[in-house]
Amino acid sequence: MADVNIAVQLLTDAFDDRFDTALLISGDSDLTTPLRTVRAKLPAKRLIAVFPPGRQSFELKKRPTPPLL
Repeated sequence: MADVNIAVQLLTDAFDDRFDTALLISGDSDLTTPLRTVRAKLPAKRLIAVFPPGRQSFELKKRPTPPLL
């Protein structure tokens, strides 16, 4: 359930304009959709995905259009 909470909080904070840049530390590809949603709806928001040691997500690594920064 942590992924759902992270996704909801990210979307809420983005739409409430609580950040200019978000740093997501995760290797979970389930978070790809909320990241893409923020980029599509609020392109001025900067999103940075960082992987914890020993974890990666090929889905998060892919560069959606527009790309994750």
